[in-house]
Amino acid sequence: TKLILLDSLLQEMASNGEAIVEDKVESMDTSEVKKEENGNHENNDVPEATDRNGEKKLFSSEDFKVEVQNLPRYFGMGQMKKLFTNKLKLNPHKLKPCGPKANFMYICFKNEEDKQKALMVLDGFDFKGNKLKVKSIKGITDPYHKKNEFKARNETIDNRPVAEKLQDAVCPFAREPYENQLLKKENEVNILMKRLGSEISRNHDVLKQWVGVNCNEYGTVAPVSNIIKSPVTSGYRNKCEFSIGYMTVRKEKEKASVAGDAVEAVNDSETGDAVEGVKEDSVDEKVISVGFRLASYKAGSVEIVGLSSLENISTTLPHISSEMVLVVSKFEQLVRASGIVPYCSLERKGNWRNIMIRTSRGKDPVDDKIKQIMVVVVLDPMDMDNSKVTQLRSDLTQFFTTGSGLECGVTSLYIHLSPARKESGVPDPSPELLWGEASIQETIMGRSFSISPQAFFQINTLAAEVLYKTVGDIADLTPKTSLVDVCCGTGTIGLCLAARVKNVVGVEIVAEAVRDAQKNAENNGVSNCNFFTGKAEEILSNILRDIDSKEIVAIVDPPRAGLHPRALSAIRNTLTIRRLVYVSCDAKNAMKNFVDLSRPPSKTAKGDPFLPVKVIPVDLFPHSKGFELVLLFERVAWGDILNSEIAKRIRDVETESLEEMVSLAEKVKQERESASQEEVKAEKNSDDISDIVEKEGDDFLSRL
Repeated sequence: TKLILLDSLLQEMASNGEAIVEDKVESMDTSEVKKEENGNHENNDVPEATDRNGEKKLFSSEDFKVEVQNLPRYFGMGQMKKLFTNKLKLNPHKLKPCGPKANFMYICFKNEEDKQKALMVLDGFDFKGNKLKVKSIKGITDPYHKKNEFKARNETIDNRPVAEKLQDAVCPFAREPYENQLLKKENEVNILMKRLGSEISRNHDVLKQWVGVNCNEYGTVAPVSNIIKSPVTSGYRNKCEFSIGYMTVRKEKEKASVAGDAVEAVNDSETGDAVEGVKEDSVDEKVISVGFRLASYKAGSVEIVGLSSLENISTTLPHISSEMVLVVSKFEQLVRASGIVPYCSLERKGNWRNIMIRTSRGKDPVDDKIKQIMVVVVLDPMDMDNSKVTQLRSDLTQFFTTGSGLECGVTSLYIHLSPARKESGVPDPSPELLWGEASIQETIMGRSFSISPQAFFQINTLAAEVLYKTVGDIADLTPKTSLVDVCCGTGTIGLCLAARVKNVVGVEIVAEAVRDAQKNAENNGVSNCNFFTGKAEEILSNILRDIDSKEIVAIVDPPRAGLHPRALSAIRNTLTIRRLVYVSCDAKNAMKNFVDLSRPPSKTAKGDPFLPVKVIPVDLFPHSKGFELVLLFERVAWGDILNSEIAKRIRDVETESLEEMVSLAEKVKQERESASQEEVKAEKNSDDISDIVEKEGDDFLSRL
């Protein structure tokens, strides 16, 4: 019965236009709001606070912040956490480092009592021979309001169409021909490689010479190949997360009708009073929407632009498939009719958060058409009792299996009850399967892969095939090679290259992804692959120690932030690893990894340095600024580098000596020529004197 009513409501909405959010839903108290960003969540279990006007304000640990000064030169955040939490029992809420060279840091607390205790305990505390100094400081201003205040004072209003602004935020290259996009990306790669050469040069004078030789030969620190094109540029994304929120829509305001007959209405209209249908000033209304954010919270925006509001989605957002657009459009209708409001990061209220959609061609595809669709609906369960959650599970299932969402063709449906604000030490629950298969299947390089909701899988399937072939080719794999796949996800790279090597060892932090990888190996009949769950920095050393091979090639495909330093150290200190292929989707963030691999031998960096010898960019993200960078690092014998430097210096000395000899010979020659000229001049002067004397003598005799 409820489903019938829901469908009726959806039909009514379709005939009447967009649903309008009631004022009580939209009223937002933003007088004192603090920062709400992903990965920077506060604990909800804290006392209520009021602002200067006595009104309730939202909690932020920025209100209870101290600065710790005079820290020693070397310290780690893990060490500081143990000191403050375990030893001193200070109950810190957040630790905020200020950079590798800073001798100060910030600590945030949940309340004033904890803050005052820290001020008393830490001030004058002896830590590694340093007397700490502590002072109370003012917390940072909420970035949302700070940005909007700045806009009000300094920025002009952006009157461009919403579609154009959204395109610039999501697909900034979409209005340019694909060849021009590639040229821009190639230029970016060259800039990055020149920066890498500069960073490596700072490590050691000897490396500066090595980089200089390469730059003279290749123009950058290593030869850079032309960027490899994506085989497909439209609708290529197999995974997208669409936010649920509010979109501001400007509409004309209508006045209510005035009592009286038609004559009175006409008379009223003549005197300027309102009549039904006469439009006044336009007003802004908030409409529940499912789509993309126009900008970040820090940039001063929480606006969601719904896909249904765009006139030409394939032109505005060419990377989104029509199948995804249909799911989002139908789901938006369900959200509007559900009676459940979207989560608001300003008020920290509401439930709907986002919908994640994954698509695939299925197992053994005969074409590139989408055959399977996974939908993961994410909500904050705040203030939702069990009966409401149970009803929502039922409504979602019925909507996509027998209701208006049936035509979307969803094959896997999940609900993920994930709080927007995480509590310290409380793990995020896993997505819950409501209906259909637990995973979807995709095929790359002849291998079939099962993909679960949280598993990593390249978002451009056809371009991923190109990427993995490139990785295999650049690594120069042999049947004797042991391949170590770090951050292996569902095992895609390792399984695609397993036939070319002796064995594959994969490491991945997400247990669900490792289960998928093991299942993928079994389904593909691959027996030379083993996958391990855990943080690479914690388990990689033991795994590498157990590999019985003299030829180990490591492949690293880490998250955007790069590989953990300890994991990188484990690779560097395993001397049997002679080649490393680093696949980076954000070379700027991974730059420190590249430089650390290239450092000269030391107590913490054993063996010869890994230096970049080849770079191949691959475009997996048409219409955006992103691309994948495949870098081949090889160990270059430190002795050879030193010898080349010594040889250069000998040549420089020999050149200098030769130049000195030439200069000396030139000087002697010039001195001889000068002396000769002086002799000639002296002889001439002597002859002139003789002539004068002789002439004067003759004159004297003639006068006698």
